[in-house]
Amino acid sequence: MILIQIWIFNMSIEIIKNNTEAFFEIKNLKKIIEYCDLYITHKKNKYLPAKKWNDAFHNQVILSKQNFQVNEFVTEQENNFISYDLYIGLDLNEILKITKTIMLVIGITEFNNINCYLNCLCFDKKIRSYYLNDNEWMKVSPLHLGYELLNELIINEDTITYNVINYEHQILIPLFNQKIVLAKYPFNKFLFNEVPELNDIFEKSI
Repeated sequence: MILIQIWIFNMSIEIIKNNTEAFFEIKNLKKIIEYCDLYITHKKNKYLPAKKWNDAFHNQVILSKQNFQVNEFVTEQENNFISYDLYIGLDLNEILKITKTIMLVIGITEFNNINCYLNCLCFDKKIRSYYLNDNEWMKVSPLHLGYELLNELIINEDTITYNVINYEHQILIPLFNQKIVLAKYPFNKFLFNEVPELNDIFEKSI
């Protein structure tokens, strides 16, 4: 009986995700919901499209027609969800062993230091993200990429060797003069020549 209830619940979530993508007309929205481990909030009808989705880092996505808005750090009362990530206890070195594609945002902090926002798309179809803080990787939300870059990562998850992306908009994490790299992992050795900042970032921290 419990297994049947779980199956029915999972099927209803699948229907909601499909209906949400179709209703709001946002390409790859279902995959973004799944890859970023988002959860429904304030759901009244179990099959209608859901406008609000939360993550385990207290961020919230609010959807409207062809629009994907991220609100950072909503209150605890609005977002009580915990992560169900089976690999949540692993450090970055272990996560890299199950990573197939990476999106890096390299830029200058307000203190004029080079820093990095690292997004690992893993073989289990989850994006696990990290921010380099005092030479230590801090786990953060992939939603800081915003819709366009999340979509770019998903579109190219199985096709790209490496590419430096031209992206004019500022991501939600404050990194200035940002350089965005999308690459298969392990990295092609030529990528370190094209993006020399990678040498310092990875030698010091991983």
